[in-house]
Amino acid sequence: MPKEVSDLINLFQSMPGIGPKAATRIVLNLLTNNRELGALISSQIQNTLAIASTCPQCGNLSLSDELCAICADTKRIASKIAIVGNIMDIYAIEKTNAYDGLYFVFTALNSLFNDRDDFDKVFKNLSSMIENGLKKGLEQFEIIFALPFNIDSEVACSVLQEQLISNFADKITVTRISVGMPSGADFDYTDKITILKSFKERAKYIA
Repeated sequence: MPKEVSDLINLFQSMPGIGPKAATRIVLNLLTNNRELGALISSQIQNTLAIASTCPQCGNLSLSDELCAICADTKRIASKIAIVGNIMDIYAIEKTNAYDGLYFVFTALNSLFNDRDDFDKVFKNLSSMIENGLKKGLEQFEIIFALPFNIDSEVACSVLQEQLISNFADKITVTRISVGMPSGADFDYTDKITILKSFKERAKYIA
């Protein structure tokens, strides 16, 4: 097999959820049966990379540093912020229509112990989101921990709660989605009914 083809297979294989066999099938199919599709995918990737960005407020996908569609939607309840671990969680939750507030992608949950500066930087962005809401007249926030149930997340939730209360005192209420979510499960692999119930039955968070 030509090195260039092997390199392309390795690139596909490096993506989440694509193993060696699937990567090989995709590449060989594009090169032998769907060359036009391969060219179209290549062009679309380049075009999208040129304009895709992250929302300056919540960290969701957006275009050219603009607010994402969710943050820009005036029908969403801006006083509710669900903290999630990654962008995929947002899409999984949105499919259920279980939640009508905003999100914040806390990308540094795993940095609590190995890169505290990164953790504090992301927390500062979350604080800015809350502060901006208070300046716009919002009086009370609900911060929802919509994170997997595992040891790392629980430690992060405890630290976040402490810092949020320290910074905003009685301006916030901290809640946690219910334990209907399986331990360690990601939203992307959880059925809609379970996600729906986990949000509806959320309760005040107690570290």
